[in-house]
Amino acid sequence: MNEKHILLLRYLLKQEDAVYAKQLAADLMLSLRTVKSYVKLLNTQQTVILSSNRGYRVVRALAIPLLDVSFATLPQTYLERVHYIIKKMLIHHEKLSVFDLCEQLFISYSTLKAELVTMNKTFSQYNISIITQHNMLFLRGSEQNKRRLTSAIIFAETSYNFIDLAVLERSFDKHTIIALEKIIKRLFNSSNYYLNDFSFMHILLHFLILIERVQNDKHLNEQEPIKIEHAHESQLIAQLCHAIEQQFSLKLNAFEISGISLLLKTNTNYHLASNAQKLKQIIRPGIFEMAEDIVHAIFSMYALNFNTDSFMLPFALHLDNLLLRITSGKLYKNPLLHTIRSECPIIYEIAIFISIKLSQNYQAVINEDEIAFLALHVGTEIERQKVNRTKLKCILLCPDYMGLETKIYNELLLNFNNDMTIIKIISQLKQMESLDADLLISTIDVPPTIYYDVFLLSPFNFSKQKRELYQKMEEARSKSKKKALVDYFECYFSAELFYRDVVFADKYQLIHEVGGKMEQLGIVGENFVANVCAREYAATTKFGQIAIPHSIYMDAPRTSIALLINPSGINWDEGSIAIVLLIAINNLDKSMFSSLYEGLVSIFDDKQMIEKITKARDFSAFKKIIYEQM
Repeated sequence: MNEKHILLLRYLLKQEDAVYAKQLAADLMLSLRTVKSYVKLLNTQQTVILSSNRGYRVVRALAIPLLDVSFATLPQTYLERVHYIIKKMLIHHEKLSVFDLCEQLFISYSTLKAELVTMNKTFSQYNISIITQHNMLFLRGSEQNKRRLTSAIIFAETSYNFIDLAVLERSFDKHTIIALEKIIKRLFNSSNYYLNDFSFMHILLHFLILIERVQNDKHLNEQEPIKIEHAHESQLIAQLCHAIEQQFSLKLNAFEISGISLLLKTNTNYHLASNAQKLKQIIRPGIFEMAEDIVHAIFSMYALNFNTDSFMLPFALHLDNLLLRITSGKLYKNPLLHTIRSECPIIYEIAIFISIKLSQNYQAVINEDEIAFLALHVGTEIERQKVNRTKLKCILLCPDYMGLETKIYNELLLNFNNDMTIIKIISQLKQMESLDADLLISTIDVPPTIYYDVFLLSPFNFSKQKRELYQKMEEARSKSKKKALVDYFECYFSAELFYRDVVFADKYQLIHEVGGKMEQLGIVGENFVANVCAREYAATTKFGQIAIPHSIYMDAPRTSIALLINPSGINWDEGSIAIVLLIAINNLDKSMFSSLYEGLVSIFDDKQMIEKITKARDFSAFKKIIYEQM
């Protein structure tokens, strides 16, 4: 295939419609005969270029590999191109030319222009816009909002299954995985240890790496053994080590057993007794401070907050061991390197950022295998945070006396782990000043505040307070959802989508007319109305006196809500209702759809609230009612 063939393919890839041979010949300065011979040659092995009475059209999935471009990594959809462009601009800090982008993405100039308009509607909720000057792209907006957008893109790209069994089976022996699964589940269940799916995968991964290293005579010998403080914990670790040694015919030394102890402390319901101060006594001077500096740098660069115990404690210990391995020249091979690098590029990019920081501080070269280990810490923390987004954010205030905080922490997770995430354990109320939470669970009496709910927990009467705590959690969850709706009110609601006393024949006429208006405003795509109707055909979205129609596809350029109020009644199914909220969801907001939906229901599904809202004569009055809720 010569340069002219490549030129022909690139030209066709940029076209949205079929192109006549005559136009091809004129634009490429070729004869009609030459165009037809090129098409015939390119179709020798398979039909790359389709021919019809409307002209020639290229099959993208077949044409792109012929250009030595990876089809798997090339952005194919609008959403993929959004991520590609934002990462180039905000993460890689590249200057982007409009024409170079068209070449890289194999799209036409008109397609790119249209998509940039749509992107600006998507980014409006972040107060960010893409502008073009002298054919170069620039992002307009504050640094804080650019970071918010960066964070949203990273979370949208990161799968909930950052590490799953399918990934592990590509790197480890399947029989080893099955045998290890059985050991972990059997011993944890018999010891009454709570282990959620996320923690199970994390422990399984680390045990697989440990087994693979020890079987190849690569033992730990750098880390000071950690004291095992609880008898039940010591018994479980002994049983685990014995079972692993028997099953896989190997011998674990004291350092590896210590590592297993730490792994359990940071992944099970038992709170890590070694807090920041105690951890500093275990690792070498300056390591924990270095970990803190890296966490701050990650937040500055990517707007990701890793300042949590779940990340900081194991990460600092990992850094200590990593630097020891670099000093001794005993770097690890990582069996997941290829998978992480190819399937989790943004996470790998953050790991490279960390490695550069370490190299600058310690004048050390960190290889790709070790970078992939850093990526595991990054990826698992992002996944942990995504899973915990739907949970109530709680802080435990408990003076550390005779292991009391550990006892209460364990009780809370064993009983409420599916509903709450304890983001921090503090011993003094003043530590709350820098923290954000929905509920403070305290063993000491504290004054009420408007910033979060407070529940006073008796350290010695927990079983009798479970029902009260659950009720308090429900109150805090309801307030949190309402607060989220208020926080994003300006982004979601607008005066131009506020309808008062408008009459429709039925719900489908309403969806077509209001959905059509949303399409005219560029808020939704051309399939939105059909998709909302399809959802409504499947099952009604009516709840009492309100309805919340929506599409099952979260592909709107911008999240938006149209509000319709009619105290006399809006025709819906066999009866009438007072309020309709027609929702369009953008992909970047899909993780919060559940909270948004429940927040709407909790605010509007209340007789007194409905009476207030139906009296709102205009958008300003409605806005005032919503803000008064909080």
